[in-house]
Amino acid sequence: ARFSVINSKADGTQIYFEQMFELTAEHNLQGWFMTPGQFYKSASLMVVDFLQQSNLYSYLVDGTNHTYLPGDWLYTTSPEGYNNTDGSPLLIDWLTDFVSPSQQAAKSVCFGPEKNVSASTPVSKHETSYCAEGLVNI
Repeated sequence: ARFSVINSKADGTQIYFEQMFELTAEHNLQGWFMTPGQFYKSASLMVVDFLQQSNLYSYLVDGTNHTYLPGDWLYTTSPEGYNNTDGSPLLIDWLTDFVSPSQQAAKSVCFGPEKNVSASTPVSKHETSYCAEGLVNI
């Protein structure tokens, strides 16, 4: 079986829920102020770790959208954005290859320059234009 992560680099819904969790369950004010840059850094480090599994694939999109599969965005999304067909591969093409037993989807799709990132790497508030090492079209 194959498993996939299809996510926006700055998913507004996930950031909101993480902020609420940090505030209410963890009583963590620092987490309450999580920025898109911090969210993406944490998420990208997790995905890099998850990609060590041979059956895990990822497709990261520049942007803030929460879902892509229900609706037209499935057909108009590339790694460069949810309404941007300039990037490659398009989400619909990648997903078609992912679910087809006779095809091999790219293990990881991400748009942006590769950056060495660790948990201690500082990032700016909206810094999401990079791809952590291990996420660049492998």
